[in-house]
Amino acid sequence: MSDQGVEIDAARKVRPYLTDLVEERSSDFDTRIAELLEQHSRGADVTESLRLVFESDESLQEWLAEFSDDPTRIPPEFQSVRSAGYDPLPGHGNVIPPPQWICPLGNDYVVYQHSSDPAPQCPTHQVALVPAF
Repeated sequence: MSDQGVEIDAARKVRPYLTDLVEERSSDFDTRIAELLEQHSRGADVTESLRLVFESDESLQEWLAEFSDDPTRIPPEFQSVRSAGYDPLPGHGNVIPPPQWICPLGNDYVVYQHSSDPAPQCPTHQVALVPAF
């Protein structure tokens, strides 16, 4: 994870998937990540703390590894199919992710979803997310 800021970006984008990744502990993880992102917004270096959060659970480690390996930095849930036996068409096609929605108050919560779906709420600030342009 030598990329500058990958932990911050991953922390913002993993939050919607915590329930699936860490199940009953999702609330604890979300609270800790939200706290660290708040500290980051005030100028604190929280990279190591976020790294420890991701390293504390195998599912989060795997998610971060997939996220970090993808140059587009979209959540693994939206990355292209990369399974054995799949041969993509020749050429340089790119994955086009669904629109990104962010918290307008803190940019600490990011969701990818189609705009026809209702705007989700930021669990930190209890406001509707807005499209990121």
